[in-house]
Amino acid sequence: MVGIFLATSAFGEGLTLVCSGEALVTEKTTVKSNEIPLNPGDTLTDGVTFTGKRNMNAVLTFYINEEETEGWVKVPRSMRPAFSRKDKFSLTKLSVGESEINAKFKINFMNQPKIVINRNTGFIEYNGMGASFSGACEKIDVAKKKF
Repeated sequence: MVGIFLATSAFGEGLTLVCSGEALVTEKTTVKSNEIPLNPGDTLTDGVTFTGKRNMNAVLTFYINEEETEGWVKVPRSMRPAFSRKDKFSLTKLSVGESEINAKFKINFMNQPKIVINRNTGFIEYNGMGASFSGACEKIDVAKKKF
């Protein structure tokens, strides 16, 4: 009985979506070009850091409560800033319409990504600082196990 209660309180009777797609994330790479000897045992490494973008597959979990007043999004590590330990973020500015769901969430004071989900097609777009995501969402019934 406890297991059922925990599953219900974690997701509730609202709308749960699993969204699979492609993320575009910022990536930093340092290339070492020279090692300059200084004193015995010490070297100075000359290098260049490049910042670029890379595509990767990703999965988001999106939840809205039954009253459509609050919810959360679970973001994979690859799409979060390196210093962010949290993976689940409360939704703000949540708007649930007949054909579209709009929301924002706060990763930090500067990074407040926007999410738009088309309720007819299931298409999701996410735009934030350092990462963006587009993909397709499917409704899941958390009361039923997949296997």
